[in-house]
Amino acid sequence: MSLLPQSASGFTDPEYWKKFFASRKTPFEWYGDFNTLQDAIEKYMKVSETILQIGCGSSELATQLYDNGYRNVHSIDVDQNVITKQLQKNKSRSTLTFEKADATNLPLKDESFPVVIDKGTYDALLPPNSTAENQETVRKMFNEVNRVLTCGGRYIIVTLAQDHLIDFWLKYFVPTNQYILRVIKIENRSCGFQMPVFVLVANKMNAKMPRALPIQLQRSGSKKCANVTEQELKEGILAEQEMSQFISLCSSHLEEEVSIQFNGADPDLGPKYRIYVIDNFKTAVCSTYGGFIVPIGRECEWTFVTTKGRYSLREQCELDRIAIILLNLKHEYGTMSEIQDEIGHFLTQLDRRDEDKRTRIDILSVGEENSKVVIATGESMYNGKWSVEEVLLPCGNLSRRLVFLNVLNLIQSEVYMKPMPNNEEERYVDLNNLVCDFHVMMLAGLALHPREPLCVPDIQMRMAVLGLGGGLLTAYLSKNFPKSLTTGIELDPAVVSLAIDHFAFPHTANNIDVKTMNALTFVKDIAERDLEEEKYDAIFVDVADNQDRAMHCPPPAFLTEQALTNMRNSLKKDGMVLINLVTRDNDISYQVKQNVAQYFKYVSVIGAEVDVNEVLICQNTLPARKRTPVDLSNRIRRDITGKKQLKSAILRLNPNNVTSLRG
Repeated sequence: MSLLPQSASGFTDPEYWKKFFASRKTPFEWYGDFNTLQDAIEKYMKVSETILQIGCGSSELATQLYDNGYRNVHSIDVDQNVITKQLQKNKSRSTLTFEKADATNLPLKDESFPVVIDKGTYDALLPPNSTAENQETVRKMFNEVNRVLTCGGRYIIVTLAQDHLIDFWLKYFVPTNQYILRVIKIENRSCGFQMPVFVLVANKMNAKMPRALPIQLQRSGSKKCANVTEQELKEGILAEQEMSQFISLCSSHLEEEVSIQFNGADPDLGPKYRIYVIDNFKTAVCSTYGGFIVPIGRECEWTFVTTKGRYSLREQCELDRIAIILLNLKHEYGTMSEIQDEIGHFLTQLDRRDEDKRTRIDILSVGEENSKVVIATGESMYNGKWSVEEVLLPCGNLSRRLVFLNVLNLIQSEVYMKPMPNNEEERYVDLNNLVCDFHVMMLAGLALHPREPLCVPDIQMRMAVLGLGGGLLTAYLSKNFPKSLTTGIELDPAVVSLAIDHFAFPHTANNIDVKTMNALTFVKDIAERDLEEEKYDAIFVDVADNQDRAMHCPPPAFLTEQALTNMRNSLKKDGMVLINLVTRDNDISYQVKQNVAQYFKYVSVIGAEVDVNEVLICQNTLPARKRTPVDLSNRIRRDITGKKQLKSAILRLNPNNVTSLRG
């Protein structure tokens, strides 16, 4: 059974640690043997130095130090029995000395030891929910260590580094202005112990400095220490503990996908890497293992951002275990090789193949490196930082995208860039094709409109698009329904400018009306009007949440009783509302549909073939005469752009089974 807590927050829970220590049998060996601690020992201890070990207990550390060349080790403990046993066990190691003594009152001279090492004693003396007496005991021990430690000496603590231990350690040593403090993460695999172990090093200077000395953290897999603040140190330790928990979880066969994320240098940008681990559920044996880096420009595709897609990817790669590395549009990355170097150490720790079958880990990918080119960046009042990017797709098409950077890997708008007829090097925005599948699905939903707008070239309708984005759906409706009026509603004036400047939005077209306002205010105003001709035949709700939530579209404010009532009342008698629903949570999807069905008699759903989008088609009059999907798709007028795409979407509709979802 794993000794790790059930979640990363468990490392900060005093109750967890209380139970943990109560269950220990041989605590000090759990903290690692010499082989585990070797790198830290050799870096901060010289074989020629005299070493004081406080609280030796029954640990083998003194013995192992001697056998590895550290001959001058003096160990103390308050228990005479363990001292006697240590003397008997080490009688052939003549320079090892053991003495019954109290670490809070050392019978030793001032500045007599260049190294003091403590493996687990600090943890034992300062338990979670420690009393004032516990804290005073540790303070006395630190005072004694400070007294016997030479200038330039090192106080080394091997610890599990719970929050309260780090807090007390910092509170004692930082104000002295005489110690450089370092924390080193140890990869501890001794005795099958799964808890993350750390080494705290307090390096004593010759005198007090005029200002605080550095605090440093050396993370797992790194050979260098980085300067950190006290808060960054604690956050870094918690992240390492979470990583150990994840590695422990992945040490056995996984019944479902698990994931972990890592921040970069700037935590405000969100996780730099999100790593998903998927096992072959059909076999518990792991004979093959590899990684898959999703290159920039492909990170928003169904295969990589949906659980079903990642399961499929593992099968395609024919691996028993795959680690899929998802990058974040907000960060800058080097080459694939540099990415591998940055995460390679962690990936090796997820390898559960038999030792004799472990070879190098194959890191797979698709597409070209550096396939993303940033055209423009900026920041708006409502949506925060944004980026307009061009990406070369695997099919050879060049795609231009609008991305809001505060939502992880969510493309707001996308359009193809076509080469100019007389100049292949110059490209223009192609408004004749809808790149986004959900835009096609929304358009296909018009097949259920009683007036059959997809069949009548010169039909006159009033349509509104809530959420302009790059203006692509609004522009498409304007072009393909020239006798109709399409109103685009956008809260953010910066987005309107983006649509015009970077997505060729035809804002001056006679049949387009752009309103820069809150979409909820717009539908409220229309709902309160009495004249039928001022209401709408179709309202497309294409509004994304500007936060990284479980449901991206629409925002919760568009699903309230008032909002849905206003949308319903903004329609003409036979009108429809088409809602783009984006969530990877099936329970949320179900709840949204049930909620919407309270306000509309008929709700139909079109699901995307290769994405998480769904389009809800909401009506209060019976949908178009009941035909088969083939009949509906065959009635699309021939001149409408993207007819093949529309047919595919309509075939996913079944008007014969349109039923009320009420109750």
